[in-house]
Amino acid sequence: MKFFKQSETYISEKMKLYGNIETDADISVDGEMHGNMLAKHHVMLGASAFFEGNIECDTALICGRFKGTIIARKQIEVKIPAVVVGDLISDAVKVESGVAIQGQIVAKKAQECLLSATTATAAEAAETVVAEAAEAEAEPVVAGRKK
Repeated sequence: MKFFKQSETYISEKMKLYGNIETDADISVDGEMHGNMLAKHHVMLGASAFFEGNIECDTALICGRFKGTIIARKQIEVKIPAVVVGDLISDAVKVESGVAIQGQIVAKKAQECLLSATTATAAEAAETVVAEAAEAEAEPVVAGRKK
């Protein structure tokens, strides 16, 4: 399932790759990969893909099987028939209804705030996250409702 433009790297359905990849181009994976990936732009795992390792990129679209951690600077989108075992870390994570996920979904800005508040209590750290969201003119959502 090719997704991007001509300047992409493509790992086809019939390929198995063992090792790490670092690329400036977009990358689409329909085959099997075991290793870590550092992409400056977009990563797409097609429905036939199996990826075991960690991914760091701008945006990720996951439709295949994934085991590891994804850190995306902008967004992660997970669509059926994806199966994810691991953590998704980004400012924005979209998960289609029916996708199987075992792991954590972490808002990166909130995580950074919590990590920087090493001496603060959990309540103080949560207040900091809400205050920073208010400063960014965003309405924080608490337990599925706007605060």
